[in-house]
Amino acid sequence: MKWGERGMETMDNPIIQMVEYLKSRCEDAADILILSDGKLIDNPLFPCFEAANVKHLDIHHFLSEDGYIQLPYGMNTFDLCIGVSLLDKNAGQNVCVTACAELYRLAKNEGNVAIIDNLTEENANLIKGVFPESKISVHEVSSYACFLLKKKEQIPQCFNYALTHDKLAKYIEFFSKDLIVIDLLLLDSWAKMNRLPVISSGRQSDQSEIYKRSYRIWEYRQIIKSLGLDKKAENKIKVLDIGGASCHLSYYAALNGYEITSLDINPNIIELQRETAARMGLKNMQCLIMDMRDLSDFPDNSFDMAMSASVFEHLDVDGQIKAMQELARVVRPGGKIAISFDYGVSASGKNEDLPPPHEPPLTKNEVIRRYVNESGLEIVGEPFDSIIYPFWETVYYSPAFIILQKPGLPQNSQKNDYIQWKMNNSSLREIAEPDSVFVELTGRLINDYVTLSIERSTLLTESQQRMDQIVVLKKMADERLENIHYLNSLLNEHIRENRAIIERLEIESEERMRVIQKQQQMIETLRFEFDTEKKQLQEEIERLANESAERLAVIQKQQQIIESLTLERNSKQKQHRNETEKLTRDINEKQYVIQDQKTMIDMQANELNALREELLQSKRELNALLDYKFFRLINKWRNKK
Repeated sequence: MKWGERGMETMDNPIIQMVEYLKSRCEDAADILILSDGKLIDNPLFPCFEAANVKHLDIHHFLSEDGYIQLPYGMNTFDLCIGVSLLDKNAGQNVCVTACAELYRLAKNEGNVAIIDNLTEENANLIKGVFPESKISVHEVSSYACFLLKKKEQIPQCFNYALTHDKLAKYIEFFSKDLIVIDLLLLDSWAKMNRLPVISSGRQSDQSEIYKRSYRIWEYRQIIKSLGLDKKAENKIKVLDIGGASCHLSYYAALNGYEITSLDINPNIIELQRETAARMGLKNMQCLIMDMRDLSDFPDNSFDMAMSASVFEHLDVDGQIKAMQELARVVRPGGKIAISFDYGVSASGKNEDLPPPHEPPLTKNEVIRRYVNESGLEIVGEPFDSIIYPFWETVYYSPAFIILQKPGLPQNSQKNDYIQWKMNNSSLREIAEPDSVFVELTGRLINDYVTLSIERSTLLTESQQRMDQIVVLKKMADERLENIHYLNSLLNEHIRENRAIIERLEIESEERMRVIQKQQQMIETLRFEFDTEKKQLQEEIERLANESAERLAVIQKQQQIIESLTLERNSKQKQHRNETEKLTRDINEKQYVIQDQKTMIDMQANELNALREELLQSKRELNALLDYKFFRLINKWRNKK
């Protein structure tokens, strides 16, 4: 059955009655978070919290690809966190546990966390196994139950707890000048200076400085302090180190005089450790290739104590139980076993030497079952009572630590003393010759480490808050992206429908453009021909006009001559009346000449008339291309004629 399949049709529904019950129990809650199925959120019968800031979240929106829930808010945000129908078997244990852990993480100190689900023994055990030790009240309605608990600020423990950003920040701030911490930093810097592969990552390819992994300093100090490895070994105390070859722990304990047997399944790491131990002159360190699940080479009660840093989570459940049983066998009665491990959802990365499945514990009950009950060991000091926590941004787990003891002898309490670091107290005084330059560099490293650790813890908290905001924005962006995808599909459909029309119009447009270009070319050609012919015609008209003007001048001159002759004739007629006959003959002769001249003039006039007719005919043939000036010129010529 999936989330949301449990109906809410009537007010008799037990879930609605549970929420009404919470309203009466948590009247002062101002900020409320409800995590459930989206169908539940949208149901109009769901009770309203008056005068409260209520956030309704759909659990489906916050399910990661790795199968866990992480909500987009910072720690201690809400007065009341409610989870409805989260303990669904089909959803998987990772989802159920991380959903509960997120509600607890987001609740304020002295705030309330409520889980509403089926009333079954399995669900009740899961609730008790997930949440820290607290008084859990159960309100039953029909087959449902409301598990209500108050979140209380946990008192810091020396050992046996899981790490959070706040705890790490306080730890580093308090122990920044502790002898163990400074010695670990000194060992790391000395190894880097001498190019020795002292590794805090467990991988040969990653030999970065230990101060960049402040959580690793927490793990190492917890193990060292719980086992008393910071004290000089007075006798030959045998220590078994599981899976930590070439790490700071083994070298630190060996430098303090302990007989170290270091095991690892990776032959390359073991070879590195052997070379490093030889260069450091550590004859009390034995390095062996061995699987921690099979320690048959060692007889019972072979070691005084054992330790392991971040190894158990790389085994499956059966492998972890088997390895812890082997450790319990080889450690003497009263001997202690200190381990750190991942606590939460398995990381997606794979260890190249240990194939999956990797199954770190998810609940405190599972921690006790795997590491205590199945091995016959006992917890030293406070009980392990931590809830899982998302220490990193991309995975939902955090480092955790537990100190165990094999029954048989009384437990020796460890004093949590605080020692100011001095070079003459250092475990490295025999191999690190403390000249002035090295001491100065070490002092700078220590100061830088303290500053960087505090700043890093602050930045981690700020980063977590920003990541929470980014998750919210991402969810909103995903929803908007879905809408955009839908609109994009509609737009693509519309584009596909119009693409054919656009292509057809483009083709038609190209054809029309070609026609227009061709017409423009023809127009340009005709315009050029017209301009050429017009220019030629204008030149011809100017030439004819010049010829006509010349001929007109000749005719005018001839007319002047005729007039002068006529005057001369008249005067001679008056003067020479007596010579009339003679003059008449002369006149007749001259008249003949004049007549011939007139005939010639008439012939020239006829030629001019014929030329004018030819010009008019040319004008008609050229479709009236002659302009107004030509007509005026002809008319002027006529008038003068």
